[in-house]
Amino acid sequence: MTMRFANPEMLWLLLLFPPAMIAFFWWSQRKSQGLMGRFIEARLLSGLLAGVSPLRRRIRLGSLVLAVVFLILALARPQWGFVWEEVKQRGLDIVVAVDVSKSMLAEDIAPNRLARAKLAAMDLVKQARTDRVGLVAFAGSAFLVCPLTIDDAAFRQSLETLNTNTTSQGGTALAEAIQTALKAFQQEDNHKVLVMLTDGEDHESYPIEAARELWEKKRIPVIAVALGDDRDGARIPVRTDHGERYLEYQGQTVLSRADFDILRRVAEVSDPSGRGFLAVGTKNFDLGQIYRSRIAPFFKQKEQQESEKVSRPSQAHWFALAALILLVVDSILRDTVASQPAQNRQAVSPQPER
Repeated sequence: MTMRFANPEMLWLLLLFPPAMIAFFWWSQRKSQGLMGRFIEARLLSGLLAGVSPLRRRIRLGSLVLAVVFLILALARPQWGFVWEEVKQRGLDIVVAVDVSKSMLAEDIAPNRLARAKLAAMDLVKQARTDRVGLVAFAGSAFLVCPLTIDDAAFRQSLETLNTNTTSQGGTALAEAIQTALKAFQQEDNHKVLVMLTDGEDHESYPIEAARELWEKKRIPVIAVALGDDRDGARIPVRTDHGERYLEYQGQTVLSRADFDILRRVAEVSDPSGRGFLAVGTKNFDLGQIYRSRIAPFFKQKEQQESEKVSRPSQAHWFALAALILLVVDSILRDTVASQPAQNRQAVSPQPER
């Protein structure tokens, strides 16, 4: 869970607070000592302060300091979590499946296959402004990273977190991605499409059968975007404690070759014309333009009465409540401390001579 601040500039007050607090207590101490020295005899001062507990003074000081810190945090308006809101929307349901297997680190397309896939997904979202977009990450297994939403910020935040450690299981299972995407699509009567960004190195997961089930049961087509060199392949860089090297298997450097054939066959299940397969290879491409030319024209947009939008609720009230509780604690301790010397005035007051 990531915390964000709606007013992060207020956090600068945390830097100003310590010197201001030190200056205030120094001035307060000097002033109180001067006043007590003027109006109270030295032999009576120790008796008046006998009822003041050092521990309670420290607790009061700590409560006051923490209360101010929590108030500053409340002013910064911390936000975490998600709240789903119902809004009206017009568009498609698009699930983007991004391959996060280690082969996607190959640098045959700049900066590497995975980074380029993430940039392409960003381009898609910029164009799909009236569409709901969801995100699936897959390697040897797959899971839903971001459910269908029209909140671009939520999708982008989820996309930025993707890396080759996102899934615990290595390899590439295209069928797992397709099946996970199927679960992500809701039972609503709008047009749906699955966009896969991958090098296609499938490890016997039967993706064609999964794509056929997706099409025959739900009429959901697959747009397969193939990234990487399908001829010579490319080495896979890995980082170690000794620097960067290239992935090896049994003493030989591993070359990752994109599998265009399997991705073409997956896409042709729903579109035999081949328009659903995009052999990007190592070339630059704009998925936003592909959305305009190949995805949006396939479907007649229809209005969906209720959709979901993600918003981050402010959690400032919790910090304000904590500050209030600490101020109440400070007030209670102040009253307690003030009452104790008063109870002992008889003991420290000078006795009249007889």
